[in-house]
Amino acid sequence: MANIIYQFMTDQRTGACAECFKVILRGLSFIYALIVRMINYAYDKSWLPKSSLNKPVISIGNITLGGVGKTPLSALLAQYIQQLNFKPVILSRGYKYQLQDGQRVNDEVLLLKEICPDVPVVVGANRFQSAQAYLKENEADVFILDDGFQHRKLRRDLDIVVLNATNPFGNEFLLPRGILREPISSLKRADFIILTKVDKADLNVSRIKDILNALDQKENIIECNHVLSGLRDIVSGHQVGCESLNGQRACLVSAIGDPESFEDLVKSIGIQVAKHFIYRDHYWYKEKDTSEILLFCERDNIRYILTTQKDSMKLKRQSICQHPQIHVLSLDIIIDFRNGKEKIYDRINSLLQR
Repeated sequence: MANIIYQFMTDQRTGACAECFKVILRGLSFIYALIVRMINYAYDKSWLPKSSLNKPVISIGNITLGGVGKTPLSALLAQYIQQLNFKPVILSRGYKYQLQDGQRVNDEVLLLKEICPDVPVVVGANRFQSAQAYLKENEADVFILDDGFQHRKLRRDLDIVVLNATNPFGNEFLLPRGILREPISSLKRADFIILTKVDKADLNVSRIKDILNALDQKENIIECNHVLSGLRDIVSGHQVGCESLNGQRACLVSAIGDPESFEDLVKSIGIQVAKHFIYRDHYWYKEKDTSEILLFCERDNIRYILTTQKDSMKLKRQSICQHPQIHVLSLDIIIDFRNGKEKIYDRINSLLQR
């Protein structure tokens, strides 16, 4: 059902019946927009209280559903802070979490722990209470609020918003008619706006900048690309050269907000896509899913399954990784700033020196 509604929200479904349903969604979107604007206005006027930690807080968020690259950015900034000999802690709400070894984890949490294992990740819907509980027994110099733009209950010192340049605002409707979680005008309160996947969206970038310039954000726009750093066997952890798969047929498996960009990246390194198994964002794979994937690979004599970094964390525990003749590889992505990295780092430095 969630997938079907998402197709209406993103205008993938057309026709008379679809248009009638979209009218209903647009009415609900009007109500949602009214509520969001009232809440934001109350926070702007200080009618609703904000909780403050006795530590700097850096928020990294977005204004749409779907993947924009928040988690890799959170990891990158945490690693930078560590290099300065400070102790960062990441606060995650744990959206669509599951219990593993007695701990709440979701795909973002698993990925963060994989990329920066020395950085604590604290999970909880109330990030203020989670941080306070952590500080009772541990030390921290700065908190990174993952997916925090809408979590206005917690006062932050730096607000970073990430936009996917290939699809920054969807159809520009708010939920549930579109994918916007807040009006575009909310971007006024961001300190920096980072455009990701700029190399895939050259035609979009000028239009996005025009919108942001109208919000007085011209000086705060930073551009970056998501760059493939290599392929990795998710069982052994060994790196696999991209050139070794050139011309090979592979199956893709993903449960992310932007599966098309993942598939485009795979094709760009010369791999032929036999089939792309696409699941809804944040989906937790079941054995029946992986059995279906393996059956397809065996029938078509496919030796490689490619997945994303986030999905690899959830596939590790599945039997799909135990097949003797099929290799499950993840595409490891890094953020490559085209400009403005120094602005963010200088701002972080000033926060840490307070």
